[in-house]
Amino acid sequence: MSALCPGAILRLVSTSDAHTRLAPGTTGTVEHIDDAGTVHVQWEDGSTLGLIPGEDVWEVVHERWWNQPFDGLGADS
Repeated sequence: MSALCPGAILRLVSTSDAHTRLAPGTTGTVEHIDDAGTVHVQWEDGSTLGLIPGEDVWEVVHERWWNQPFDGLGADS
């Protein structure tokens, strides 16, 4: 798996945070990754829980959805 970048879309599998309202299956967008390795996510429900590698489990839905090169208008253009 490649390194996460801001803009990647994640789906929560599980979290060790007993106080979060996030449910497995919730998706969110990576905002940034701090020096400690915490993955800060803007979740679809509006929360901003950071994920801790090795404690929380997630899957990458899409590695990065913005700033991709635009290669034209299609094959017929």
